[in-house]
Amino acid sequence: MKKVLLSLSFLAAVVSANEQNQIVLWNSTTGTTGVTGAPFNFGVPNTGTPGTPVVANPAVDGGLYVDTVSNVIHALGSCSATKYYVGGFGIGSFAGPNVGKAWGTGVTASGNPLSGYYLNVTIKAAAATGPKIKFQLSASDSTNVQGYILDLSAGTGTANGGYKIYSIPLSSFSNTIGTYGDPINLAGHYMTKAFADSLYKLEYAVNVGTTADGSGSVDFSIKDQWISTSKTGIVTATQAAVANIASTKVFPNPTEGAFYVQLNLKTSASASIILTDMTGRQVAVKNAVSGVDTEFNTAGLAKGMYTITYVLDGTPAKSELVVVR
Repeated sequence: MKKVLLSLSFLAAVVSANEQNQIVLWNSTTGTTGVTGAPFNFGVPNTGTPGTPVVANPAVDGGLYVDTVSNVIHALGSCSATKYYVGGFGIGSFAGPNVGKAWGTGVTASGNPLSGYYLNVTIKAAAATGPKIKFQLSASDSTNVQGYILDLSAGTGTANGGYKIYSIPLSSFSNTIGTYGDPINLAGHYMTKAFADSLYKLEYAVNVGTTADGSGSVDFSIKDQWISTSKTGIVTATQAAVANIASTKVFPNPTEGAFYVQLNLKTSASASIILTDMTGRQVAVKNAVSGVDTEFNTAGLAKGMYTITYVLDGTPAKSELVVVR
């Protein structure tokens, strides 16, 4: 099967996974990527030097570009070549001296099965007979390229405001036959945790399907793309912080003297507790340790209600009231 290759390379980048083991490749709400360290560089096809394409917005000849109003990534145009590159986020390879730096998925360290991690994409094709897209992943752990072919015309996926969310288990990716070939999909060739831990590049290979050699017109749009244990959407820092709280306890409440706050977390995080009055004035701030009572002395405080705010890794996660008599 011949293909038009559209490359969106997230290279030379180190990304920290949060408690949701999430790598944000593209977030259309903010117009940002969680991958850092290399220039943002979409462009038009360039078969000779894939790392230095000619940039255009909108792109032509099947290139990728970002609509600066909607922050949606588009692939639009046509090309007669059977395979070619467009720009992405830099250059890199599985071998030195330009080895790609891992995003930091942390699959092995999490202890979770590889089948519980997903490459998620919110995408739509302009035509009902959408193209088949091979998501192609590279990792510094292996010289093999691994892929998975998604047929946008199959009618699967979860509806999401005119788009569809597709969630591909990382365990479904397998070695390809040659650099641009189809996935083998045989035992012994599927992705390993070591491969997932060292992921550093994503590319799109598109089979238009309108001609025998795969050439023709391309028109599809991507809103969001992320790797995570979550399939429902990108988890924000606030959502992750809220989800990390197992329980809280404030006692005695109401109080006429000191009171204690206990915060219990599901996973380790830097935690603090902020006490504010009803005008929003900060009265006290204390570091907190999961499962340990934190004491607050109310001497000198006026009678009334105060707000307790739990902050995890710099993100406010939960608030509740305490009454001082």
